[in-house]
Amino acid sequence: MEELVKLYKQYPKKLPLKVVADLIGINEEGLKANIQSGQCPFGLGYKLSGKGNRVSVIPTLTFLLWYTNNTILKEI
Repeated sequence: MEELVKLYKQYPKKLPLKVVADLIGINEEGLKANIQSGQCPFGLGYKLSGKGNRVSVIPTLTFLLWYTNNTILKEI
């Protein structure tokens, strides 16, 4: 739990995809694809208007609540 609290303090708004992928033991590109397809319960994906670029965002608190089944609230 300490490691997760450190993550929250280091990245209070959004987590890097690489950090989350490593934490849950999956490939970063796989995580990104999951977010973009709308299947990820903690990530947000969208396409920039007028461009082919896609953005994937993982809000820190949303992820930590999902990952810890809401028990992180006692620690932060």
